[in-house]
Amino acid sequence: MTKRKYPERKSSYQRLSSAFRSVIDNFKIAASKTDKRETTIQAEANNGSAFLLCLQDQGAKTLNDVTTTMIQKFFFDGERQIRGHTYKNNIVAVLKGNREFDTWAECKRIINSVPPIRRSRKNYPYLHKDELDIIKSELSTGTLLSLRDKAIMTLLIHTGIRGADIAKMSMTNIDWKADRMNIRQSKTDAPLCLPLTATVGNAIYDYIKYERQNKMGMSNLFLNTFDIKKQLKIRSIGVIVTRALEKIGVRQNGCQKGVRLFRHNLASSLLESGIATNVISEILGHTSPLSLNPYIDADLVHLRECGLDISSFPVRKEVFI
Repeated sequence: MTKRKYPERKSSYQRLSSAFRSVIDNFKIAASKTDKRETTIQAEANNGSAFLLCLQDQGAKTLNDVTTTMIQKFFFDGERQIRGHTYKNNIVAVLKGNREFDTWAECKRIINSVPPIRRSRKNYPYLHKDELDIIKSELSTGTLLSLRDKAIMTLLIHTGIRGADIAKMSMTNIDWKADRMNIRQSKTDAPLCLPLTATVGNAIYDYIKYERQNKMGMSNLFLNTFDIKKQLKIRSIGVIVTRALEKIGVRQNGCQKGVRLFRHNLASSLLESGIATNVISEILGHTSPLSLNPYIDADLVHLRECGLDISSFPVRKEVFI
C-alpha cells in the first residue's frame, strides 16, 4: 500500500511577495547581530510574516499601500480583539529591525499605526482530577495509544517539560545509571536536570524496547512515524497530545488540549502541595522566579486560605439572585 502524499503547506513567509519578504529578511539580518536567541528571532519573524500576509491578502502590494484600516483588521475582527500584547510586540520588533534599511520610513509609519494593546493575563488552565485519572489509567493499562505517545504523555504529566525539548530529546539525554535526564532547554539554552522516576523511565524503556526502531545513526529519542530519519517538529508534539486526548475522550468540549496544559497542571499541583516556589521554578526550568506568578492564580487551595469570612456581615438575599 502506497502512502498518500499531501502537498506541503507553505508558511506565511513563503507566501509573501518579494516586497514584504524583504522586511522579514532585513529584520533577521539586524537581529542576528544582537544577543537574541535564534528561537526568539524565528518566533518574531513568524508573527511578522503573518501580519504582512494579512496586509497582502487585503490588497497591499507594497508597504506604501498599507492603511490603518488594514492594520486594525489584523488585531480586531470587528467585534473583539483577536491578537494580543505579545503578538503586537513581536510585529513591532520586526518592523524596528528595518531601521538601517530603505524600508524604515514606511515601517516606522506602520509602527505608529499599530493599535495600543494592553497586556492581559488569563488564568492558566489545568487538568481536573477526573481527567487526570482517565489519562493515567490509559497510560498504565490502556491500549488506545502507541508506546511512543504514552511515553510523551508520561513525560508531560510528571516533568512538565516543554514540547520543544521533547521533540529534540536524544538517547544521550538519558542517564539510566544515575536516573537523570539532562537536557539543554530550547527556550533559554540553560541546562536542566530532571529525575528519571520509575514511572517515566519505564514508559520510555517500553517504547525503546518494544516499538522504537533502534537502528544505528538515529540519536533522537522519539522517532517520526512517517520518516524515522526526520526529527519530530515542535508542533508535532502538540498534534500528538491533542490526538491522544481525543482518543481517550478527555477535553472534548473545546477546552485547551495542548502541551502547555500539562506544564500548567504540574505547576499548579506542586503549588497546592506546598512545594517551595524556587523548587518549582527549578523543575520547570524557569530562569526568573516571576515566571511562576501566573500559576499562583490557579492555586485554589491556598487562595481559599486568603478569603475573608463575611458571616458577620449580613447580606440581603437579593444580592445573590
